[in-house]
Amino acid sequence: MTYLKAPVAGDTAPGIHILLVSVTEYFHLPGGNKRQFAYGQGFQVLDAPDHSCKALGDWFYQGKLAHPTLPIKSIDMIASKVKLQGAAIEKPTFANVSRAINRWHDLGELSEDNLLIFYFCGHGLMDGVTTHSLLCADFGANNNGPFDHAVYYEGLERGMRANRAKKQVFMLDICRRTDTEITNRFRGPGGDVIGRLPPADITDVSQSVIWATSGGAQAWSRDKSPSVFAQAFIKAFDGGAATDDPTMPGVFASVASIRTATAAWIKALGQAAQEPQVSQPTGREFPLHRFTNVKIPVFVRCDPQNRTNGANLSCWEQGRRLRSSKAGRPFDFWHIDLPHGTYTFKASHPLGNGQISKLVHPPLSPIFIRL
Repeated sequence: MTYLKAPVAGDTAPGIHILLVSVTEYFHLPGGNKRQFAYGQGFQVLDAPDHSCKALGDWFYQGKLAHPTLPIKSIDMIASKVKLQGAAIEKPTFANVSRAINRWHDLGELSEDNLLIFYFCGHGLMDGVTTHSLLCADFGANNNGPFDHAVYYEGLERGMRANRAKKQVFMLDICRRTDTEITNRFRGPGGDVIGRLPPADITDVSQSVIWATSGGAQAWSRDKSPSVFAQAFIKAFDGGAATDDPTMPGVFASVASIRTATAAWIKALGQAAQEPQVSQPTGREFPLHRFTNVKIPVFVRCDPQNRTNGANLSCWEQGRRLRSSKAGRPFDFWHIDLPHGTYTFKASHPLGNGQISKLVHPPLSPIFIRL
């Protein structure tokens, strides 16, 4: 086992238990160093999962998730190449991933008030709209039964409904690709890992799921960087996911508001044709994070946009200039984070000047200054 933050033996007080899984190296798929799976030619070599897993692991470890009542009690990580304190951690083979999921399950059993968070980044396969396989590092080791080394996601989700911890979050940072050459040839979709039957009454169960992209679509990243989804997820907690909860004092984020902020961030960047999808298989939404300092992402562009990179841009509040900048290349916008409020944005360009006043609010504020 490889804990970034190990649970304390005998501690049964409620808390948050996190399992992060990333698969960058697939032994039997393109780029792997073992016998190649006969039908795996369509898979791309991955780079982002380990960067994503480390970024999220560091973020959680640094206490950036501020749950209104629960502390983080454990962070377990299974990854291809990530090192913790100089030591290599467990490889994400099916056996190791299965053991990690069972450890995570058992920690959840310690209290009904626990919150469980699961993150998987790697290759995924979709068969129909409700069947997904999370491919472990040794997928394809059995040429006649490749799904022997895959996790059947929906089976895991259903099995976890029997867990004593009733609040659970699943983040699936995978391409939801279909590959009929594989799914039509082999019995899938993989192992449930947690094979428990859900209780007849699931009234108290609340499972929230965020898919990095919509069904059948790809998830994206830049080379040697965390995935677009992982970066957007972390960014949502600066303030984009802020929403009022009428049952509690303060400003919070729920899985639904995080999804909205994440999708807005990805769209504003314009880097990938990707939109996270949220589903709520059972139960109700619940507060996940309490904000103490809300900063909302603002993207400033000129109209027409081709003048943005040649303009001097500035932000003003009540006649006082707060900041100024030029648009950052290669994205052709100025990104600035601001508290909720009304601001004036100005642009000065050789072909004209312009300004606009606008209310900045979650999840994100696009500003277009007409020149």
